[in-house]
Amino acid sequence: MARKNIPLTIHQPSFKEITALTWVANADGQTNVIPFRYPFADIGNLTALQERKFFRHATVTVSTDLGGSATTNTASALGYELPRTEKLILLVKVTSALTTNKHIVISVTGSTEHGIETQTYKIAEDNVNQDTDGILIAAGDVFEIDLYDFGLIISDGEVTVTADGNAADDADDAKISFALIARAG
Repeated sequence: MARKNIPLTIHQPSFKEITALTWVANADGQTNVIPFRYPFADIGNLTALQERKFFRHATVTVSTDLGGSATTNTASALGYELPRTEKLILLVKVTSALTTNKHIVISVTGSTEHGIETQTYKIAEDNVNQDTDGILIAAGDVFEIDLYDFGLIISDGEVTVTADGNAADDADDAKISFALIARAG
């Protein structure tokens, strides 16, 4: 499976500005990841944050000798450390209409450290099978998956998010995208 870190947008509540979100499109067999330590390459508004001196250090280069990675979509022992989960917002966007009478199951890994089970969510194209196929969505819809109950911090190093539809040839898998917002001062 391909690994993609869900792009992170850091929002500073003290700055009254609109910040565009960076999204990653899902794909068939793709594992979308929220790592505890984000490679700086996966922060969508990195340049704006650097210009405002959000980071206390002068560089975003990390040492590979210490387990760091400057490469996008990698796991890293160095990088931006996510704040507590109550300050994280995971968004899902339906980029185009799903196949008629089909659904997508989104799975978010739980936390073994905090005894939290993997969470699953179903989204459906129409309400014909809504009882079994999940909540009704349409193209353009955006919704939040709550990370509040995943422990105080992302444990076990990362949370994985997968989305798999029941349409033929996984035709719907690429019709949703993910974004992550961190509220940080």
